[in-house]
Amino acid sequence: MAAFHRGALDRSDYVAIHRALDAVSVYPFAYLQVRYHDVKGRPRPTLIPGQYAIVHGTLGDGRPWEYDEAELQAVAAALTEQHAAVVLGQAEDWSSAVSERRPRQIRLMLTKLKPALRAVLVSLGEPALATWADSYDGLARRLAGYDRPLAEALAEVLAELPAPPERQRVVGETLLEVLARLGHHRP
Repeated sequence: MAAFHRGALDRSDYVAIHRALDAVSVYPFAYLQVRYHDVKGRPRPTLIPGQYAIVHGTLGDGRPWEYDEAELQAVAAALTEQHAAVVLGQAEDWSSAVSERRPRQIRLMLTKLKPALRAVLVSLGEPALATWADSYDGLARRLAGYDRPLAEALAEVLAELPAPPERQRVVGETLLEVLARLGHHRP
């Protein structure tokens, strides 16, 4: 979620935002991720065109806050360069994800998987804006055009989410394997 405001927010503003959001159901998600942007500052891309809704107030001309194709291609290139380090970091974090830490680490791994998947697809020639706007199912369909076994592994592991305790180890290891295998598709 992106929140746009004019000028600095203070503690009472954040408390008011919390109270307003407390009544919102975020199901099936466990939490919201919010980025705050002061519209008095220099706009920087944070939104995908057509993939957001304004739920309160106005944004005026939202285009300065939207990515374009070239900007997302640059993001994809940067993510592709960082991929090996991301995989190693996720493997390190997974190594100590036992017991109650497993569900959290699986969620965190998913926050790395989707951007990596988008980046790989863009590096393979998929259109950046459409790829960034796609769901996991759509991304898996795109990936099948390049690596059907990897796309099937991705779809299978995503179908197991949220993983029950007895499957969390296998699901986490499979997510890590899928993430690592994406690195084989670097341009």
